[in-house]
Amino acid sequence: MALGALAGPSHAAPTPTSCWASIDVAESFTRGSITGKLTRGANDSARIDDGKQPFAFILRSGAPLPVADGDVVTLTYACGGWGNRCDARLDSSTGSTIAIMVAFGSDSLSNGWTSALGAVTSARQDPNQKKKSVRRTHDLVLTSGKVKVTAKAKKCTRVKVGTTTWLVAGEAVTWDGVRPPEGVDTKQYTLIRER
Repeated sequence: MALGALAGPSHAAPTPTSCWASIDVAESFTRGSITGKLTRGANDSARIDDGKQPFAFILRSGAPLPVADGDVVTLTYACGGWGNRCDARLDSSTGSTIAIMVAFGSDSLSNGWTSALGAVTSARQDPNQKKKSVRRTHDLVLTSGKVKVTAKAKKCTRVKVGTTTWLVAGEAVTWDGVRPPEGVDTKQYTLIRER
């Protein structure tokens, strides 16, 4: 009997149900980059120690990140706007991207990935507005070279680019008609590299 017959068919690991990741930094920091050893603490706290002054931040992730305490990483971030939301990229010491976290809507830190509005997934009239004021949520279409993937808000999707596999989630919000004061168009997405 052939050895392959005993092993049975190979199956990919199940896709996680959640693959969001985000960072929060102190409001005094708006843009920058720091390289040093990563340490994760309780309640999503994290810091990067570059040997000068530890940089503290909050790192949330719905799926495990391929990084361990003591690993040297580079965190590049751009924060601002309401709630000091951040776009960020976490890279390993070899320059491989660990996670891309976009909350502010820009593709500038996305290491070549671009985002575009996808299909409308829901539309809801603002109940406080008599005129047309519809909040629409969209899937996002993320592109890297010839690879395209549809990112969804409540579903984690796995996509392969070359030899690297990514977990992807995202959504966009747009307004049609009158915008309430908080009615801004947004794009949010996450890409987490799997080992």
